[in-house]
Amino acid sequence: NMDKAVERIKTAIELREKVVIYGDYDCDGISAVSVLYLFLKSRGVDVYGFIPSRHTDGYGLSDETVMRIKRELDPALVITVDTGISAWKEIEKFHELGVNTIVTDHHEPPEKLPATIVVDPKIKGQEYPFNGLSGAGVAFKLVQALSSLDEALEYVDIVAVSTVGDIVPLVDENRIIVKLGLEKMNSKTPRPSIGYLKSKLKLGFLTSTDISFKIVPRLNASGRISTAEKCFNFMIETNAYNLEKLFSEIENDNNERLNLSATVFQKIDKIIETIDLNNEPAVFILDEDINLGIIGIVASRLVNIINRPVFIFTKDEAGQLKASVRSVDGIDIFKMLDKYRELMIDVGGHSMAGGLTILPENYDKLKSAIINELCDVDPVLFRSKKSEEYDLVIKPEDINLEFANELEMLEPFGFQNPRPQFKIKTKTTNYQPLKSQKHFKIGVSAKKEIMSFFGENLVPYFKTDAEKDMIITIEVDRFFSHPRAKAMLKCLTCEDYSFEDEKQWAEAKDLYYFARSSRPEAGLCELNTYKPFGVAVITDCYEDAKNLSKKTGYKMVLEPEASGESVIIYNPHRVIDETIKNMYKVVEVRSSKSLVGYVSQFGLKVVDNAKDGPIKFKLTRDKFKEAYIAITKNMPQTGNSLFEVIENISAKLKMSPLVVCAVILISEELGFYNIIKDELGIHLSVNTNSKKRMLDESKIYNRIS
Repeated sequence: NMDKAVERIKTAIELREKVVIYGDYDCDGISAVSVLYLFLKSRGVDVYGFIPSRHTDGYGLSDETVMRIKRELDPALVITVDTGISAWKEIEKFHELGVNTIVTDHHEPPEKLPATIVVDPKIKGQEYPFNGLSGAGVAFKLVQALSSLDEALEYVDIVAVSTVGDIVPLVDENRIIVKLGLEKMNSKTPRPSIGYLKSKLKLGFLTSTDISFKIVPRLNASGRISTAEKCFNFMIETNAYNLEKLFSEIENDNNERLNLSATVFQKIDKIIETIDLNNEPAVFILDEDINLGIIGIVASRLVNIINRPVFIFTKDEAGQLKASVRSVDGIDIFKMLDKYRELMIDVGGHSMAGGLTILPENYDKLKSAIINELCDVDPVLFRSKKSEEYDLVIKPEDINLEFANELEMLEPFGFQNPRPQFKIKTKTTNYQPLKSQKHFKIGVSAKKEIMSFFGENLVPYFKTDAEKDMIITIEVDRFFSHPRAKAMLKCLTCEDYSFEDEKQWAEAKDLYYFARSSRPEAGLCELNTYKPFGVAVITDCYEDAKNLSKKTGYKMVLEPEASGESVIIYNPHRVIDETIKNMYKVVEVRSSKSLVGYVSQFGLKVVDNAKDGPIKFKLTRDKFKEAYIAITKNMPQTGNSLFEVIENISAKLKMSPLVVCAVILISEELGFYNIIKDELGIHLSVNTNSKKRMLDESKIYNRIS
């Protein structure tokens, strides 16, 4: 229908008709409205960009917005961008009011299309060879058809932002659009709004990663928190004063979005801990307190963690339930939802994501229908993709600027065109913590370095001389005055390794469990029960792990992983996050003291091989004082990870890790230290507001004594 759309728009240009461009309130919709607005404005058209409010207008067209557009603007023609494919009722309403319409969209078309000119690359029976365009990508092709490719390329930078932001496949035309868009953004004369963003965000040389993590979240934030109209105005603005004012408003929205998200994530994480993921093929969460603007962020985060469809519902001002939906590869969630359209007021989206509105009384019906559909899905689809996947085995000396520059020719990277990953085999790894103590610089042979962000849980494995497989990516780092190659660690596996004083470490770790648990009785768990996420067998003894791996056929790993496979986790130093109970049936196998009390309080079934009695050792007041002063004096240089502190202080004072661990636990109980558990593990910090306490006040000290 491109020829029909072109014919109608050319008529509007010739007759100087009033035209309204109606777009979605996300980055793609904002970009699509901007492209078509700027083009029609250049042709002298009386054109208006209309972006609805997520909070008052809702997703897509509605009767209220149709009436408002007619009443306030009274256009001759309305063109929808990045939306409208499902709005046959609202398009009919426009026609009743005497307003012509054109629908341009890129979402999956429903069975019933609007009775108007519809341009959507996903409508079947077309000869056009590529259907993966973003909403702004479709607007870009419309401009090309109306004028020329050269003129359309004037807006390719805006289209590139939408293409990265809407996570459409970065292949075929999309890859070319983003590549040309980045060239325009990195030229000496970028669009004023893009140039302002680069300056404020200190982005000297813009990449697709910068668009994805720095620009897109800001353009999406205002649509989530207030209204997206200011982002549209920002994109088309040329005046420096107005750009500064609009950016300030957008940045305030983004900060509020971050604060809201952090609060909601904490709440959602607690809800997730109550869901048995072995028996739930999809997660439905209904919480009226969640801000409507961030349900998409929450759904996206959760689907990455639990690897199954996620539905996050909240209530709007009209009392209806609105949801953001995210899916996984292999499960076309829009096709599934389209079957139950009669239960919903509105629905839109594509195979991996969508949005819907429903009456509260239909919530349980829809949930039941979707769960029943997904019960027939192959559980393999719920397995996360392997982080160990790589494209090529290379040597450390291959981490060089020449190779990084060659890899940059494959840019832009993104959905369906991921950054290449490489495997490096190495024995020697010198590591150096950065200022935060959470990030590390790892030295390998040939004087090469690999960055490990949030890699503190891998420290024990950096130290061993056993051969390690490191999966890395390589890119050009332009942060310093001269470009250089930067390698980033994505995954580390270590097939055969050993640690000194393993028994002491096992005892120190055991004391941690012992002191923080009430040691109730535990049940047993069989190893042969298959569920979508399988069984995790955890042991701190390397020989046990190796033997169990041979006996069961389960892979031996260092970390819990949502791979879907049953695994043996060899975990000599660190405490396993109790939330893995949602993904696995968990079995603890101990070669020394029992972990029964700690793990069973989380409802985990335990096989306990311990034969020894309770932990007993001497801890004098002088020893406590010596260790306490050393720990306090040396933090955070010792590292904030609990077991990193234990190791460093033990070595410094030539004191048993068991004693150091006891001092830390007692100090926490008395309020001198804080032990904080988060997604990065267990961390230690000094409590600066602590009060003077006597050692005898500690229940742990008295129990140990």
